[in-house]
Amino acid sequence: MKRFLIRRLIYGVVLLFASTIFIFALSRAGGRDPREMFMSENISGREAWEALGKEMGLDRPLAVQYGIWLGGVVRGDFGTSVREQRNAMDLVRERLPATVQLAIGSFMFTVLLGIPLGVLSAMSRGTLWDYAGRAFALLGQSMPAFWLGIMLIIIFSVQLELLPTGRRGGIEHYILPSITVGWFTAAGLLRLVRSAMLEVTDSEFITYARAKGVGNRTLVWKHAFRNALIPPLTYAGLLLGSFLTGTVIAEHVFQWPGIGRLAITAVLDNDFPVMAATMLLFTSIYVATSLVVDLLYAIVDPRIRYS
Repeated sequence: MKRFLIRRLIYGVVLLFASTIFIFALSRAGGRDPREMFMSENISGREAWEALGKEMGLDRPLAVQYGIWLGGVVRGDFGTSVREQRNAMDLVRERLPATVQLAIGSFMFTVLLGIPLGVLSAMSRGTLWDYAGRAFALLGQSMPAFWLGIMLIIIFSVQLELLPTGRRGGIEHYILPSITVGWFTAAGLLRLVRSAMLEVTDSEFITYARAKGVGNRTLVWKHAFRNALIPPLTYAGLLLGSFLTGTVIAEHVFQWPGIGRLAITAVLDNDFPVMAATMLLFTSIYVATSLVVDLLYAIVDPRIRYS
């Protein structure tokens, strides 16, 4: 296990290093001089252009420029936002708590709805409960998130006046965005849990446990569900990573001040420092979540050992 952990940490560091090369290359891929992003209409002239280039290290070879930029990234300095004229990492830190809170709410909705319905659908194969669960999965994966969010606002905020229309606030502000983000993923998790449970329940050891007189609850949750947990666990880990990197559609519909909206705004404004900070954050989150999922495999299934 220790060797596996060290190996995965090394892979993670290598992946992050490769992502920095890719991110830096994006700033030069368009053939434009990076100074064009920072020069305003009030600052013009050859002297100002050359001074800014010297300040940014653009008078040096490309490899040296990358080294200077990477040194700042290691220290957490991605530069100054073109749009906000503030430190790019400070903007990311301000938006990160809102995204984390929405991700937790969406993930809880996904797990608490998708797993029980998936187990119920599998254990009630061919019954009304099974058809209801499959219908929910079909509807959940066919409804666009933006349409669902708008419909939830119209019904629960405008007509019934039960919940706020959007923006970050108390716990009631998290209900509609969490449902919007988690509805599609809950349907996907339901289908995955159902298929995994059906495969396990057809196994010989489940038939043997039934013959021994094992209770239905123990049979379902201790024997069948635990052995069917590996595929849903992988899916759930990827979902958590995607939630933490921000869900752009829900954040726009509900005016949520998260990382997703910040990243899209940075792309539209050609704000490279903010783009670099968000992209590297996204990569780090996916590397961390994949490592945690791999470690959870050995906890969930004792047959899995890393050597």
